[in-house]
Amino acid sequence: MNNNYLEILMQMHESNSWIFYAIVFMFGSAMATFLNVLLYRMPVIMEHDIVENVKYYLKEKKIAHDPIECGADKYNTLMGRSYCTTCGTMIPFYYNIPVLGWLLLRGKSGCCKQPIPIRYFLVEFLFSAFACAAFAMFGFYQALGIVFFSYLAIAISDIDIKTKMIPDEYTYLLLWLGVIFNYNGTYTSLESSVSGVIVAYSFLYVINYLYCCIRNTDGMGGGDFKLLAAIIAWTGLSSTLNVVALSCLFGILTFVFKGLIAKGYKLEKEAEIPFAPALLLAGFTCLVI
Repeated sequence: MNNNYLEILMQMHESNSWIFYAIVFMFGSAMATFLNVLLYRMPVIMEHDIVENVKYYLKEKKIAHDPIECGADKYNTLMGRSYCTTCGTMIPFYYNIPVLGWLLLRGKSGCCKQPIPIRYFLVEFLFSAFACAAFAMFGFYQALGIVFFSYLAIAISDIDIKTKMIPDEYTYLLLWLGVIFNYNGTYTSLESSVSGVIVAYSFLYVINYLYCCIRNTDGMGGGDFKLLAAIIAWTGLSSTLNVVALSCLFGILTFVFKGLIAKGYKLEKEAEIPFAPALLLAGFTCLVI
């Protein structure tokens, strides 16, 4: 962005101009629209890639020529058009207008009149409102970072819940954004950010190694190590123990809460819980407090 435009935006932010918050809401809703695309498509893409890799491996080993049929089409998350999930009709661009599109359609698809889940509208509206609230409560760069952090946190958490996998590309993007925002000390010093990445990854690696030695099984996935490192790139070295402690607390509360409300759900010792949401919620808490 041109420096002049950036300065104008910062001045508008300082003066609490309603035009500034209108711009934030519009950009926030546009980001949330793409977030809805990611939340729907990424698990499908990851499933497709896993199946294709298995097919390639089995073919190379001459175990099977075409062992698995994959029904999931590979989406292009950046350029691909949106289609109705019920009848497959391409959705016109004017129905994809953030927030307004769902309202204009009154919650029903324009092609087959099937209900459109309200979560699409809620994600767009609530994320836009959250972005406005962030800029109202924090400085310009702090708020901008919080919006980006939250955006990636929602995407990573949703994917981990659905697939129990964390895409490396999102984790690395989160990490580098943390380092970039702390280049001028937005949340912590650059030294604390970089050293925190190394210490955080090593800390969880050692903990998991010891757990594996005792229980003969991994306590968490390697993606969690990288994710903690990415979070500490934002919050700094001194917050490592706080993030770990809070994430453990959130993870335990989630486990117990799920056991209390889910029908027939048993608190089994070997049950797996996606840890990314707890880690990211802990990171967000340390970032804003």
